[in-house]
Amino acid sequence: MSGNELRKLIKSRLLSVCDKVYYRIAEDKNLYPHITFEIRQIRKIDEPKDEATIDIEIWTKSESTANDMMDTVESIFNCRNDPQEDLLPTFFVEKITPVNDEDKSIVHKHVELSAQLYER
Repeated sequence: MSGNELRKLIKSRLLSVCDKVYYRIAEDKNLYPHITFEIRQIRKIDEPKDEATIDIEIWTKSESTANDMMDTVESIFNCRNDPQEDLLPTFFVEKITPVNDEDKSIVHKHVELSAQLYER
C-alpha cells in the first residue's frame, strides 16, 4: 500500500475545504484558516487489506468558519468509498473534538478518521 497515494488523495479532498492544506506541519508564514493532517498509523491486517488512522486539524480564527470546515470534512469523508486507480479506500469519521489553544483567538478542531484500504 502506498502511503504517498493515500496522502495525495486526502490532500486533494481537503483542498476542497480550504486552500491551505499541509501534511503534518503548516508553513511558518501560514495565515488562518488552514488544515494540517497526518496519517498516524497504518496497520497491516491481511492481504490485501490495511487499516489507517488519520488525524485532521482545522485551525481558524472564527468558530463559525471552524464549524463549517468541520462539517464539510465530515461530509467528504464519513462512510465514503473513494476508489482510485490503485487504491480502494473507505473512510469513516471516528471522532470530532474541539482543542483548547493557549492563544484564545485560535479555534482548533480535531477530526479523527479511520480508513479501510485495499489495493487493486
